[in-house]
Amino acid sequence: MAISGLMFVMAALFVSGKQANAEFKQGMNEINTKVQQIISDVGNGYYPSSENFTCSVSGTSQPVISPPSGGATAKGSQYGCTFIGKIVVFDTNTSKYNVYSLAGRQYSDNNGSPVYTITDAKPVAIISDGIDTTEHNTLQWGLTVTGVKDYTTGSQIGALAFLSSFPSDSSGATGSVESSSQTVQVYSLPTTFTDGSIVVGTPISEATFGSPVQNPHIVVCFDGGRGLYGALTIGGSSGNGLSTDVQTYTDKASWQSQGKC
Repeated sequence: MAISGLMFVMAALFVSGKQANAEFKQGMNEINTKVQQIISDVGNGYYPSSENFTCSVSGTSQPVISPPSGGATAKGSQYGCTFIGKIVVFDTNTSKYNVYSLAGRQYSDNNGSPVYTITDAKPVAIISDGIDTTEHNTLQWGLTVTGVKDYTTGSQIGALAFLSSFPSDSSGATGSVESSSQTVQVYSLPTTFTDGSIVVGTPISEATFGSPVQNPHIVVCFDGGRGLYGALTIGGSSGNGLSTDVQTYTDKASWQSQGKC
């Protein structure tokens, strides 16, 4: 009976370990799919929300987000405003992360002059009184984020921004942001950038975004507990598009060396 009991315990532990590993891999695949979806939405200019709001511009001011007046306003119908991208803020050492959708100027002035820079676009989060399009997410199956690192510069970062590129005209000059399929560029935001950095009605400065990461190699590191670790790698180039990949580890040393966490 003692031997049978021991064998039962060993079998239960084995099954439990396999289940934990399967759940962890599922959690890693889910966050990978989420990031891929964000990249796809930004590249296609697709804003996936049922929220109705008005986005207005005047002169050279930043976009103003407000409730629709006189009934619902169809998304994408506001002249001068466009969906420009998303910011993903991971709350380190927790399972929480938030995704902010950004609106930007489609033209730098009311005369239809092209937008050439982030400063011209004046991106703001699509948040206002009674309107909050922020996606508040929780990692599944016990995953927590331990850090995000941009191996292009070798530094820890605070958040990731995925923005539509500024298309070029026939002369090669950069032109305005359009709501159509285009290149997605990734930006590494500094560690000082947190959820509290999103101020309603205030543009995020070009200095905060910096320059888009060329040939990016960005790693988001995860601890699944129970001796399970993972790494989500975002790579590629602005010319060939962005790709993502996940790796899982059962050894912390391998995770830190091979996964670069």
